[in-house]
Amino acid sequence: MSYAGIEIVGTSRSGVATCFTLPAYKLALDMGVCTKEARNAKTVLITHGHPDHVGAIVQHAAYRGLVGSGPATYYMPPHLIPHVQATLDAAEAMQTAEGVGGRDHAIPAVLVACAPGDVVSLGKGLSFRVFKTDHTLPSQGYLLIRTKRKLKAKYIGMAGPEIGKLRQSGTDIHDVVEVIEVAYPGDTRATVLDTVPELFTAKVLIMEATFMGTEHDLEFARERGHTHLDEHLKRAADYKNEAVILTHWSARYSGKDICDAVETAEHPLRPIVSVLL
Repeated sequence: MSYAGIEIVGTSRSGVATCFTLPAYKLALDMGVCTKEARNAKTVLITHGHPDHVGAIVQHAAYRGLVGSGPATYYMPPHLIPHVQATLDAAEAMQTAEGVGGRDHAIPAVLVACAPGDVVSLGKGLSFRVFKTDHTLPSQGYLLIRTKRKLKAKYIGMAGPEIGKLRQSGTDIHDVVEVIEVAYPGDTRATVLDTVPELFTAKVLIMEATFMGTEHDLEFARERGHTHLDEHLKRAADYKNEAVILTHWSARYSGKDICDAVETAEHPLRPIVSVLL
């Protein structure tokens, strides 16, 4: 589907698998399942080490090696690097029988550590900023940022030849504007909404709402490092996004139950919110 002009393909169920792909950017958010669209992702941003978010890294890397797409770059919290590398090494070893020749079974991958506060350029005006989230283990989220040059207000309406002369004279006629295109916290308690205000202003927010209803209440969600639907509803007026995607729902709930809960809730989020299962 397209959200605020940005195509996003993916799936997310708590404890099962999470992966979102932005095909236009050849970028994936987490790799809990290697979907058809994710195969083309040259950049993968990993939020934390739970299997439903990292379990398909080997498959993704192996597929790209098999078809000659070149290694993807996987950005992740620093403590995950040795574990992911060991997993890749083990996968290579399982494909190679000792003393038996044959084709190379290397699984190419570039693993890069990043941490909250880091800003990484992806080229062509696109970058991501890392922020801390609040889960049951070290975790982090990502802001995908587009940097644009915008004509300064005082030059708007000026004739083209005059602007050309200013440019030739070395005058800086542009302001640099940053637009947060996508915000993705991954698995987190709702406290991240208080510590990262940019989540409310991104064009598209992909945010977990793992639990809902009274049987699995707010305390139940917080103990497990997750967010409850009610925590979004009480902050409804704060969301200035063009689109909010609520996802990572518990497998306890059917798709119909989830959609009914969101559709029948009386809150201002409803016109901009989507449910992705």
